Amino acid sequence: AVPASLELEVAPARSAYFTDQSVRIEGTVRDSAGAEIRDVGFTLTTPPEATLESGRTFTLNNEGYVNFRGCTDSPGAEGEEVCDFVRILVDDGTSNLEVTSPAPGEEIGGGTVSAILVEGSVADSRDVSVRVNGDPVRVDAMGTFRHEVSALFGVNHLVIIASDGISNEARVEMDVLYSDVFIAGTGGTENSVDDAITLRLGQAFFDDRTPTMALEASDLADVLQLVLENADLLSLLPSPLIASGGLNLSATDVEIEDVGVQLDVVDDGLDLFARLGRINISTNGSFSVDGTTLDLSGGLDAELSVYGHVVIRKDSVDSPIESSVDELTVAIESIDGRFASEEANAILALAEGLLRSRLESILADSVGGTLLSAVPAVLVDGIGALDTSLRDQTFVLDTGVFAPMTLNIDARLSRLDTVYLSHIDAPMNFRASTDQENIHPESRGVADLGDASEAVLFDVPAALAARVAVLNGLLHSLWSSGLLQIDATAILPESLAGVVTEATLRGLMTPLIRPARGAETEDFIFTIGQLELDLDLLGEQVTFGVTIEAGMTIDIVDGALVFAVEDEPDVRAWIIESTTRSPSVTPDTLRSLVLTQLWP
Repeated sequence: AVPASLELEVAPARSAYFTDQSVRIEGTVRDSAGAEIRDVGFTLTTPPEATLESGRTFTLNNEGYVNFRGCTDSPGAEGEEVCDFVRILVDDGTSNLEVTSPAPGEEIGGGTVSAILVEGSVADSRDVSVRVNGDPVRVDAMGTFRHEVSALFGVNHLVIIASDGISNEARVEMDVLYSDVFIAGTGGTENSVDDAITLRLGQAFFDDRTPTMALEASDLADVLQLVLENADLLSLLPSPLIASGGLNLSATDVEIEDVGVQLDVVDDGLDLFARLGRINISTNGSFSVDGTTLDLSGGLDAELSVYGHVVIRKDSVDSPIESSVDELTVAIESIDGRFASEEANAILALAEGLLRSRLESILADSVGGTLLSAVPAVLVDGIGALDTSLRDQTFVLDTGVFAPMTLNIDARLSRLDTVYLSHIDAPMNFRASTDQENIHPESRGVADLGDASEAVLFDVPAALAARVAVLNGLLHSLWSSGLLQIDATAILPESLAGVVTEATLRGLMTPLIRPARGAETEDFIFTIGQLELDLDLLGEQVTFGVTIEAGMTIDIVDGALVFAVEDEPDVRAWIIESTTRSPSVTPDTLRSLVLTQLWP
């Protein structure tokens, strides 16, 4: 084990230190292959600007650069000294505060993480106190600290302040994003959310138990009732109705009255109950038996009851919606003749008679055929429209400020879930993407609240539920495409045009929509966190941080889903770093700039 190199480090690692601060010099001895040698130590030389406390811990005495030099206790392969040195700056003044974790714009959460861990160190020539979001934090003898902040879904603003009680406070501010769940992207700028939007079709959608009036259908049962009432049953009946031996009967007209339809949601579809209280069939023809001919002109009055089990299914996202009537029973409650011949009426009344049995079979086939074609068609057309309405939609976005791009969204029904006598849920998978490259491949994905949202008004015929991840997925795709990476020089007012030579805006985190909390009165809050604005003010460089939050309501107006964002948001602005102590553009000036120029 022959030493080839020594690597010295100073703990805590900082850009500057203060007098009377303690530092520890750590070192690693390595061989020519770069492997660490643990059984070879090293010896440090105490510089004149520091005092040895114990071991390898020193107290810094004077301001300026301090060099720490160390050499291994064993020589190198050629008998040479193996040494290294580190140089640090000791500079008294405002407390030197550095936050090592989290990073501005960091995405935190997922798994078992439920808090934001803030870590850092502070250096000062005097005793110093540290607060994180107003809470006092313990600082150890080396000046390091760590503190956990309770996390809330969405953007969390952190303010870390160090003070010795005399000098100006040292201050670090940042936004971080917290979510219990992150939905990873599916490639490029594409984000997909399963079961993102759910349409709940309640029992009242299929049948609200209120009879239809005239031609106004308020539910699916009413639609089927109108179908039956207006069905051209005459065209469905054979012509003639019966032509066998001495029996010849034809229908000349059919009227249907007193129709009732009931639909019940069951586990795999619907149960259909229908009753045709009066079917009036005008007839002509004759019936010859035993040398006697009976006149069959006149008509028939019949009453029918129908039961059908309707299956509706969608096996996967890519499969079509299918519906069928896999069980249909048509029962003749009664059939009475209005023939010119009373003898013919009497023969029809015989339950076992040829005339009655043939007519019952014909009517059952005709009415049943109407329902077999109408019911699946109504269901497939009605629910199928949902499956296609949001497929492969494309929008061109060009605001003149942000980078132009084409947005693609795609939503498709994934399946149908039925709950007995309650509702059918039609969940949709959602996908959003753009035609741009992903400039934030490091992102963990779309922030999600976890459980799918539930609709509130389940007693209405149809209710819509959407996960917050739908909108956040859309915003994440836009952000990944460079939506918040712009040359901000173009939006500066004339008053700053001559002062600001360069302005660059970048968004460190995705815009986000979260539910309102606490005293917030809106439905949701739209947030843009950790916007960073770099300004070059005639040679003076300043970087500002900005957070924008605006209340948002969601409503249905004239059949459209409307998002209303408040006109004036809450804007927080702070200085991240500056080459001068007092920049000519202040946070208040920047806040006004955001409200008047960027937000519109």
